Amino acid sequence: MLLARICEAFPLQCPICHRQMRFIAVINDAGNLKKILDYIGESTQPRRIALARGPPPWEAAAAAEQAENDPPWDSSTQPAPEIEFDQRIAW
Repeated sequence: MLLARICEAFPLQCPICHRQMRFIAVINDAGNLKKILDYIGESTQPRRIALARGPPPWEAAAAAEQAENDPPWDSSTQPAPEIEFDQRIAW
């Protein structure tokens, strides 16, 4: 079902009659698998992993816009209020 969600197709469904297909064999031997892939003309080498990329351009634009909207003072350096406020509940 995961493949059906990702690929929007049922991998075990016949493309011609749309009936359910079933496994008749599983290949576990790497040598036999390589021979089969070579025979049908498929690559036996794994695909290269794509290089990591930076954040999407809209994230950089949003960060720049946020920096423009920040106040000109640093809120972390503001002094604590002079009022002492006890937040305990005393009924």
